[in-house]
Amino acid sequence: MQYLAIAWTEGKSEVLPLLIELREYAIAPVNNFLDFLHRGRGVDWQFDQQQLHQYLLDHPTLVMFDGLDEVFDRATQATAIDDIIRFAQQYPKAQVLVTSRIIGYNPDRLQHAGFRHFTIQPLDSDEIHEFIDRWYRLALGNNPDKPRLVQRLKDAIAHSKAIQNLADNPLLLTMMAILNRRQELPRDRADLYDQASRVLLYHWDVDHKRLQLREDAIGRREKQEMLRLIAYEMQTSDEGLKGNLISADRLTRILTHYLRDQGFSEPREKASRLIDQLRERNFILCYRGADTYSFVHRTFLEYFCAVEIVHRFEKQRTLTFDQLRDEIFGKHWQDETWHEVLRLICGMIDVKFAVELIEFLMELFPENRSKILEEDLWDEPEDSFNDKYDDLYDYLLKKVGGNNLFLAADCLGEIRTHQEISKTSQSLLRRLQKILDCMNVYSVKSGGLSQPEVWWSLDTSANIVATIANNWRQNEEVYQWLEEKAIDAELQEMAIAAVQGIVRNFSDSHRVFELLCEVVKKNPYDSMEGLNNYCIEELHSPRQTALEVLLTHYPTHRKTLELLRDRATNDPDEQLREWAQEQLQRLENGGK
Repeated sequence: MQYLAIAWTEGKSEVLPLLIELREYAIAPVNNFLDFLHRGRGVDWQFDQQQLHQYLLDHPTLVMFDGLDEVFDRATQATAIDDIIRFAQQYPKAQVLVTSRIIGYNPDRLQHAGFRHFTIQPLDSDEIHEFIDRWYRLALGNNPDKPRLVQRLKDAIAHSKAIQNLADNPLLLTMMAILNRRQELPRDRADLYDQASRVLLYHWDVDHKRLQLREDAIGRREKQEMLRLIAYEMQTSDEGLKGNLISADRLTRILTHYLRDQGFSEPREKASRLIDQLRERNFILCYRGADTYSFVHRTFLEYFCAVEIVHRFEKQRTLTFDQLRDEIFGKHWQDETWHEVLRLICGMIDVKFAVELIEFLMELFPENRSKILEEDLWDEPEDSFNDKYDDLYDYLLKKVGGNNLFLAADCLGEIRTHQEISKTSQSLLRRLQKILDCMNVYSVKSGGLSQPEVWWSLDTSANIVATIANNWRQNEEVYQWLEEKAIDAELQEMAIAAVQGIVRNFSDSHRVFELLCEVVKKNPYDSMEGLNNYCIEELHSPRQTALEVLLTHYPTHRKTLELLRDRATNDPDEQLREWAQEQLQRLENGGK
């Protein structure tokens, strides 16, 4: 948003951009957005209210509302949403853009007011490579080491799942680029976060800025310990989604107590200076306005919180295993804002304890659920299925949903291959597959799901397939299972997830190529007979997904072009035919 605003000042856009930070608006003593832009605190440019009102009525503008999720009070957030909707209705020539984290707001009211919702996608592999090339071109110029370092970073991302899962984030990719100049990247995520924090807390000053640190300066180890305490305080507070936010008073108090306990003189004064240093030199904390601070990226909050919990468990022994299991995992497993912390903990502690925690997550079932999962639902006669399992959807899908198993699989993925996890790994895989079978049978046999139920079922089925593909990589049995889903899945979303999972996680290029070709040639009406027709028409086609992958990875292969021409002419799906025709035209124009 700031980039779009700056682009206007440089003459790159004729449309006036207006940027409103909603966290500032929420605390400002103003009546409306125009009043805020006229005299509000935290506004970069101030406008005459009446002139701006007339301008908005007469001219196209881009009005950007940033950080709806940062308005933490629910009533205040609801008021802000109402204000945004009224603003959009009052000024129809304005293009209105609102940003929020997915966690932290309810989209229904904006959807009902005609707002469309989009999710910013992570960097794909081509964009990651372009980023690396540009970054090293700027950082190293004609340095002879540049080609070697560029290739080393690209290889590290290609060959390490942990690094791969982080590289699609621009901030973390920047940290990797900096680290890669000094050393090979660690393959473990926790180690990678540790190294990234070292760059920010020490090497940025000593190596990059060539600063001479005083002998009595607060060192990297002390800074890391204080950041652990800050992160733990923020994450475990009772303020819910305020997680990545802390008041200046609380922050100063935590740092002062630590420095006093460590024997530093003038602890409060040093704490105040340290806050400025962490913000202005180390770039790990940032000022959020209204006398509050946060970590510059939630990733660092989650990492430091996980390290503090592991430290209390392994080093201080102030946290028993039962407490770790019940008070950390048992209490927070259903809270998405805790999932990354729980995953990191499993990757840091001894394998024996990690396996016990994963098995604990696997058993977080409602009463009698295991009995339902053991039944062969797909063998039930169709006429008695709905009578016997009248509430299966509500019971199995809504109340259970597999969320505990998704988290268990992600935690398992944090553990390096080890003999102790093989039995748990197989058990978890079977349970995920079993839930998927139950969902498919119910979706196909019931035939009477409402639209929200259908979409929920599709999303959950696709999530299960993606979870299996991502956490059981290069597993021959899993490859065969995914191959079967890509070809014969009852649900299109599941087939798409299987295709994407195979492409991301399995390296036999010839085998993958042949599978993609088979998916493209598949008759779209061979399955999915149990779903409502309106749903089928709205779904992205697995055949299109497979074609997109072929065009990306095998663009010059004769078979790719043959299949594209065939779909452009003969595919029964009009939308796919038109897309294939556009791709053919693009190729004829040199790929533009």
